[in-house]
Amino acid sequence: MTKIVGTEGDDILAGTSQNDSILGLGGNDHIDGGAGNDSIYGGTGDDILTSSSGYDRLDGGEGNDRLELVGVGGAVTGGAGVDTLSINLSRLSAPVIFNGQQRHAIIGNGAASEQQIYFSDIEKLELTTGRGNDHITGLAGDDYIHAGDGYDTIIDTSGANRLFGGANNDSIFTTLSSAEIDGGSGDADLLYLSDSWRTEDVTVDFAQGTASTGVIIRGFENVNVELGSGNDTIIATNVSSSTLRGGEGNNHMEGSRGQDYMISGSGNDVMIGGDGYDIITSVGGTDLLIGGNGNDTIHDASLNATDGFTTIDAGAGDDLIQIYFPEGSIDGGDGIDTLAMYFQGITAPINFDAAAGIVDTTLTFSDVEIFKVESGSGNDTLRGGAYGDFLAGNVGDDFITGGAGNDELWGGTGADTMAGGDGADTFRYWSDTYFGTGIDHIEDFDVNSGDVLRIIGPATSTTRIHDFDSFMAASTQTPEGVYVAFNGSATYGILLENTTLSSFTANDLVFT
Repeated sequence: MTKIVGTEGDDILAGTSQNDSILGLGGNDHIDGGAGNDSIYGGTGDDILTSSSGYDRLDGGEGNDRLELVGVGGAVTGGAGVDTLSINLSRLSAPVIFNGQQRHAIIGNGAASEQQIYFSDIEKLELTTGRGNDHITGLAGDDYIHAGDGYDTIIDTSGANRLFGGANNDSIFTTLSSAEIDGGSGDADLLYLSDSWRTEDVTVDFAQGTASTGVIIRGFENVNVELGSGNDTIIATNVSSSTLRGGEGNNHMEGSRGQDYMISGSGNDVMIGGDGYDIITSVGGTDLLIGGNGNDTIHDASLNATDGFTTIDAGAGDDLIQIYFPEGSIDGGDGIDTLAMYFQGITAPINFDAAAGIVDTTLTFSDVEIFKVESGSGNDTLRGGAYGDFLAGNVGDDFITGGAGNDELWGGTGADTMAGGDGADTFRYWSDTYFGTGIDHIEDFDVNSGDVLRIIGPATSTTRIHDFDSFMAASTQTPEGVYVAFNGSATYGILLENTTLSSFTANDLVFT
């Protein structure tokens, strides 16, 4: 082994083709180990130590040192000071797994010593990889990472980082504290910004490629952003798809030209979908939800009046709007829109009228064509519209009418009154004993004209209504119509008004 010792001044030292031991001593030294497996110690001063062949051990010593690995592995110790580890693997086609938290990297399968990198006492990272599909986790400091031409993943959530995906489709996970983020030249690059811890107001404008924190952003087709408790603004109108999550503040979010997933926080938020299929969810606050031009799904997850008043403009397209509390304003917009209302937790009576565009006096709607309503435990009134609706009374003595269209009605428990209206309507019942109490009245069951009783449940049910014969056996002709008794009860069943038992055929029943 050749031993090379510098001076207390600024030295330029080069190793031999053998295994060398090189000591820089004082001064700002520049040392290249050359061929062989070398041990290089910079000593005091701000040194540059380079390894480009073999498996070298680099120790920066005291000072702000730069330790370079070019195309090879090695063992690196920064020592005292603010030290930079520079790794250039751009000539390689092998994949790289770089774990900054565990201070370790593997090149390719890691079988040879030159394919392993170990490091410690490093504050800054400069990493360039090659054509492999790399997985890179950065350090806690200010890193520079260029992932090369593969399908790469970069995770670096600390420091003012400069992160570059390179060619092909890459995924970068970071924060708005980074200085520069570039997805590269792929056509489906993903950026995930995780900033839920922030308290200040933040603006992120992907169309302009900037954010109020100073970061430069470019080259991403898909973005996923989670912000904190400030009053934040996210503009993603130029990307292909987005996932946007607001925090506790009053936020403004605009989706992409493709598919968006947007969810509000507890503040008063504005969420605007783009042209694609969007899923927009309000979880509280006085929110404005705008669907855009696609076939959107819009949720208002408010469960009570204290959650805030939500205004929904679904826009063009065949949209699905879902709400859980009867308060707000809804405009379905163009297209065949569906309003689904789930009020199972409400004990007060619900008054829903499709033609009038109201639920009680607290929810108004317009330009909605199809309704799916599940009311609560009160004595509710549900009136459907011109299309095929699903109306369920659940608990209570309810009045339900389908209107025009082929409707499905379910009274639930209680003594309910139902009328299908025009169209071929379905009246749903369960075949087991859980029908509640009282007698349901069906006012306009039209035998052999498309209306059906749908009996759901196993054939072994104790009601024994599981086929046409068991239905006929449980039914009795009365002056008012046909009475169908559950469990033989005179006070527990269905009265099909203005019908005759002899007119029924198997076509009037469906068993599932």
